[in-house]
Amino acid sequence: MTYRSPLLSSHTVDQVIDRQIEEIASTLCDHLNSRSLTTEQKKKEIEEGLRTILALSAVVKKETTYSN
Repeated sequence: MTYRSPLLSSHTVDQVIDRQIEEIASTLCDHLNSRSLTTEQKKKEIEEGLRTILALSAVVKKETTYSN
């Protein structure tokens, strides 16, 4: 996708979303390895992170569909 928002400067939307997904995945790994979170807290954080990744993936898929 080549649309560039003034807020995104030189990054494409896909690059920004990829970076966000990487950050979420890293945070999820941190939660899994955390000894201070209960199993229930880990489960909640992981479910929320996965929902966010799925939503971001849907944005990429939707934009790819529209750009073709």
